[in-house]
Amino acid sequence: MFWDNDGMSKPLSLPELERAINYWRNQIPATGEESRLCAQAAALAEPYALMIVGHLRDLSIDDLSPKARAAFDEANARDTSRAAPTAETLTTTP
Repeated sequence: MFWDNDGMSKPLSLPELERAINYWRNQIPATGEESRLCAQAAALAEPYALMIVGHLRDLSIDDLSPKARAAFDEANARDTSRAAPTAETLTTTP
């Protein structure tokens, strides 16, 4: 076989990442005069910004830092308003 996708993760889209950020912004609003994001939203904001600056439509879930991945998974697990993928469902297992 020329291309083997076993063990590769599926892409995480910009809207999926944005939904997770917005979930955390709604749960834990920004604080202080500088409108500082909560730790979870801040962890997700970095890959979000890199996607925008790099004109990327998606990135591998494996490219998220451990904090960003945890924030993404927790937001999607807690947000019952929609059925959203988690890092576990985005990762293809061999």
